[in-house]
Amino acid sequence: MFDEIDGKPSPEAEKQKKQEKEKKKDEQIKSLQKELNLLQEQSLQVAEMTRTASRSRIPTRLSYSAQRRTSMPKLEVLEKTCVFCGEFREGFTDAGLDVHYWKRCPLLMRCTHCKQIVEIAEFSKHLLEECESSENFMECSQCSEAIRLDVYNQHIARGRCSELDRDSQRHCPLCHCNIDDTEDDAWKKHAIYKCTKNSRRNKKQVGNDVSGEIM
Repeated sequence: MFDEIDGKPSPEAEKQKKQEKEKKKDEQIKSLQKELNLLQEQSLQVAEMTRTASRSRIPTRLSYSAQRRTSMPKLEVLEKTCVFCGEFREGFTDAGLDVHYWKRCPLLMRCTHCKQIVEIAEFSKHLLEECESSENFMECSQCSEAIRLDVYNQHIARGRCSELDRDSQRHCPLCHCNIDDTEDDAWKKHAIYKCTKNSRRNKKQVGNDVSGEIM
């Protein structure tokens, strides 16, 4: 009760938040499994096209990474796939994935205040609720971004932030754009390919990098 008065989440709310986070991870894994099933179907079609091309002497090419991925058991593919951005690499052992999360994953970032690795989409929430510097931030009622208390009034006065439709949009804390969240993977595509403020974004087209591919 006192936590609620102080504005802190209750133990029940914390438990619910944890359950929702676990549910989200389960949904991500299920989504990856669905994509893998689709990938296997596509690989069969590619194999048939390859046989046909071989007979007609029409050259075809499937990247080495894709060939290896389609020949692996599903569980092994999942173990070598980032649950955040969907990138697959043969070198993704537990240690390899840790390095990927720490340095490369375009959907993650290092908090500049506590140095933890957090999801970009949840960065404002992290600053408001989890970061050791959370007492220095306040949520903007318009754009939902976590703003430092010492510049909050200036942020509001400037009127530069765009009002967020919380039912259909997601706010990027890096480039400060509002992303249409009604389209499948809209946020993922924004973070990986479009966000100009994301230093980890992939400037290559999908499939160009034979050492690792985004699914």
